Amino acid sequence: MKAAIVCACLVSCASRTRDEPSPIEEYDVTEPADTAPAVPPDTTAPAPTWSIWDGRLKIMTLVARPGPLTSSAPPPPGPAKLQLHPFLSASAHSGIHEDRLRRLLRASTSLEGYLTALRDAGFRIQEEAPMPP
Repeated sequence: MKAAIVCACLVSCASRTRDEPSPIEEYDVTEPADTAPAVPPDTTAPAPTWSIWDGRLKIMTLVARPGPLTSSAPPPPGPAKLQLHPFLSASAHSGIHEDRLRRLLRASTSLEGYLTALRDAGFRIQEEAPMPP
């Protein structure tokens, strides 16, 4: 059910043309990541959550729980493939920022490293109420 909702949101949130690659298309999750947790994450506890801002524009919501990376761009034609990340879940809200956010994420090896990279890039990070399980 959740996958269907995510796919429906992605289809309805078109902010770029289909010719532009989606940042999550390039994220290969078929091979194990070096940063994958040795112990499965606790999915029964609320997860720390942050909003990422560029000035007054909210560009991403980030959750400290392995899971999907959702783009504000529509998925490519055909069956949707849910992309998972080993140490965070994120929903992009601004198509023009997604490439930069993706590059910073790819260069990071941990959630703390990613948050530091976002701050160093000039983005404002605001802690939110934890995401329920």
